[in-house]
Amino acid sequence: MLEFASRERETSSLHPMGFAELLDTTFSLYRKHFRLFLRILAFYFGLSLLQECAFTFLFDNSFDFLNAVTDCIIIALAGGALVTASSAVYLDEHTTAQAAWRQVRKVIFRYFGGSFLWGFVAILSFACVYILLGVFFSRYDNARDFVIVGVRSSVVLCVLLIPFNFTIAWNFWGFAVLIEGKSALAALKRSRHLVKNTWWRVCGITLAIYFLGLAMFVVLLFSWDTLMWFTDPAEIEHPLETIWQWPLDEPREEIDFLTNPWGILLWFVIRTSISFVLPIWVIGSMLLYFDLRIRKEAFDLEMMIRNI
Repeated sequence: MLEFASRERETSSLHPMGFAELLDTTFSLYRKHFRLFLRILAFYFGLSLLQECAFTFLFDNSFDFLNAVTDCIIIALAGGALVTASSAVYLDEHTTAQAAWRQVRKVIFRYFGGSFLWGFVAILSFACVYILLGVFFSRYDNARDFVIVGVRSSVVLCVLLIPFNFTIAWNFWGFAVLIEGKSALAALKRSRHLVKNTWWRVCGITLAIYFLGLAMFVVLLFSWDTLMWFTDPAEIEHPLETIWQWPLDEPREEIDFLTNPWGILLWFVIRTSISFVLPIWVIGSMLLYFDLRIRKEAFDLEMMIRNI
């Protein structure tokens, strides 16, 4: 009787959540299991350091595109380990950083198959957004130019809707691969099935979590730039320099990472900022994934019956 009551309490945390409760649970899990996530991200730091050393000292930064692809692969690996670990702790299961990385290694080919397919449509979405912003903020001197800008913006927006729809619909492919053991294509179908009829809600919560993490990332880099600006104003022109340059990979043109103290510090700050924000994105998406399963498939009752 006591064992049944204990297991019932373990599954009582599985219930549909609103946006506010989802955010509160995200930071609660992050704070409670911070050491576990820190161990996972320590391996991410090691891989990133090896990557940076290889491209800095062996290739002399001659393959910027390949370096960016490698960086995305390492982040995807760390994200997969965080998915496994965060899902386990949410379901009150014992796990370790080594177990999380082993789970990713078991399904590595399926995982990267889904990552490639989802990443392709995600890159198309970001490219369309970048083009749309460029067209929207372009200069126009008369009414004719204004109409041309409006037409171009409308065309780019219509094109954007196609890949962006799949980006949101396929957002949970990683959970289907790592938690449910699906193949790459089956994981995409599984994710689309979960998002079906709730696309707008999933889109709103996903974007809110993403921009919350992005805001934290910007705050961290702004704090770094402000500190450096006060320390040596001649080193950077204004405190937002790293924030504007980092997405464009422009600091590499002025500063070679790992070849001087300034470059080492900047590399460490950027990697630390990514490591701080990445678990927030993963945990928030994980909670939304289980929330969809609870609402559509009564996953909470399934877990209760399984425990009994």
